[in-house]
Amino acid sequence: MYKIGIQYVYYPEVRNIINKVDSAAYCQFEVKGSFISRIVSKIRRTFKIKIKKITTREIYSFKPNYSKEADFFHLFNSISYGKNNWGVTFETVVPFHEEDKINLFLRGEEVFFGNNSSLEKLNNPKCKFIIAISKSSFNLQAEYLNYYPSMKKKILSKMHVLHPPQKILIDVYEKPNISGGVNFMFIGREFLCKGGIEILRVFEKIKIRHPYFTLTLIGDFEQSNGRFFLLDYELDELRAIIKNNCERIRYFKSLPNKEVLKMMVEEIHVGLLPTHADTYGYSVLEFQSAGCPVITTNARALPEINNNECGWLIGIPKSRLGEPFSKTDSELVTIQKIIEEQLVDIMIEILESPSIIEKKGAKSIERIKENHCEVKYSKKLSNIYNRSINC
Repeated sequence: MYKIGIQYVYYPEVRNIINKVDSAAYCQFEVKGSFISRIVSKIRRTFKIKIKKITTREIYSFKPNYSKEADFFHLFNSISYGKNNWGVTFETVVPFHEEDKINLFLRGEEVFFGNNSSLEKLNNPKCKFIIAISKSSFNLQAEYLNYYPSMKKKILSKMHVLHPPQKILIDVYEKPNISGGVNFMFIGREFLCKGGIEILRVFEKIKIRHPYFTLTLIGDFEQSNGRFFLLDYELDELRAIIKNNCERIRYFKSLPNKEVLKMMVEEIHVGLLPTHADTYGYSVLEFQSAGCPVITTNARALPEINNNECGWLIGIPKSRLGEPFSKTDSELVTIQKIIEEQLVDIMIEILESPSIIEKKGAKSIERIKENHCEVKYSKKLSNIYNRSINC
């Protein structure tokens, strides 16, 4: 049995690493410095504070002492500075750089990152595998490595694409009677940048014409990734829409995942994620596994996990690397308008032809079975571990 060291027990690790291989035992190794750096990073994002002393390496690194208790470490988004063998699963690029540089890079602009000791760690023989959670992530990493041609070939040889696994929540399509009204659900901790604004505006536009639909919204108005800084009166307007339509809109700041999944299976017909930015879209997999087709944008990895056969795609302006153009105020206004216009059309189509939900819901379940099978994922990850241990 492999003994695998992990850095954190957060949602990405649970989704992609922990207990995914039966023949492995997982053990968390805490490093005080890394924990503090993570807290500081959270404070910086929450209060929009720039702290120059905290570097990218400190935030996205792992520095354990050598341990005989671990055959190797499997990290998420982080670089190991320890003496054990290790590997990493990542969602954008690794190592991850300062926000302003990475934003320029994702928009397809020429960025020279300079010398990077973290990248040398990926090139080092102790780094055994590098797993991208999507083709989008793989392509971003390959593009990033163009800045370091001397290391590109060796690092690419360690890379794999492994989409997250997803448990099937219902085996065949079975939902509450759609004739009683269509139930839509949105999940996004960062409520504003994941499409919450556009969903509420669209609701106001079509609620009178189409009275037989409801919204369940789960997200936090206070959470932002830096793209949205609404004034108090603007936030009050959004909250007023929810308050004034409480018979049709259920709003939760957060809910336990088990309760959310239960809702998806028993109550929800269609999922919503008209997001401006997303590294992946785990909620899309959960919706699909519950037989709920999803309305998403075509940002980053979303076209890999959603399409117009099993759901609906909103086309938004994006770079050749898949990053939406929503950085400047004018870009943001444009992208919001595009999302709203297409979301109106899609929701009206669904409400006027609800039979399409069952057709796409059944295809959603099938794509999860085929592309996110837990057994297949475990075998692929186990093979990566085997090659890493034996090479």
